[in-house]
Amino acid sequence: MEVRRSRERILAAVERLCERGTAELTMSAVAREAGVGNATLYRRFPDLRALLTALHEQLMTQFDTIALEIAKQPSGWDAVITAISGIARTLIEHPAMPHVYRRLAQLDPEFSLGAQWDEPLAAVVAVAQGEGSLRADVDGNDIAIAAFRLGEFAHHPEPERSALVARQLAITIDGLRAAAAVTPVPGRSIGREAIDQLIRLEGESATR
Repeated sequence: MEVRRSRERILAAVERLCERGTAELTMSAVAREAGVGNATLYRRFPDLRALLTALHEQLMTQFDTIALEIAKQPSGWDAVITAISGIARTLIEHPAMPHVYRRLAQLDPEFSLGAQWDEPLAAVVAVAQGEGSLRADVDGNDIAIAAFRLGEFAHHPEPERSALVARQLAITIDGLRAAAAVTPVPGRSIGREAIDQLIRLEGESATR
């Protein structure tokens, strides 16, 4: 029981610290924030990569709830809206998340953000496009990127944050409607490798 409480306290501490960025994140800073000794921290997590991986895995369980909500939707279009709003809401509630995955992309060359969502989002897109509700020139990556960019407003203060997110979410959703496809989307959606590379580059910029 004590081991679990200690782990939870450490992960809560690193999440609080990561809300301000990870450029100056150290194991000693995490230990101080968590109120544990360095020896205790290192027994639980040997290095920053292990610590951030554990936090990332914990945060990603939030998306399991979104997946369940998506599965309950009566239409593909409702599932698209649930995916975008759910991802954006999670990022707003956990502003540390972008900092965590960008730093992990630096520390772990095998890291890939949300790869397990590629197929489920593709399936949602196929259903919505088959209904004729979602424009035909977008794919799952477009939806994921739009949702994650909405999460960038997490660091704005309230009440401006909620107003910004609500307005941008409404604009994004309307822009995805099949009826809104007056102007074709230029080019092609970027793939998984390009997304991972973009995250890695953003992480490098943030820690310079």
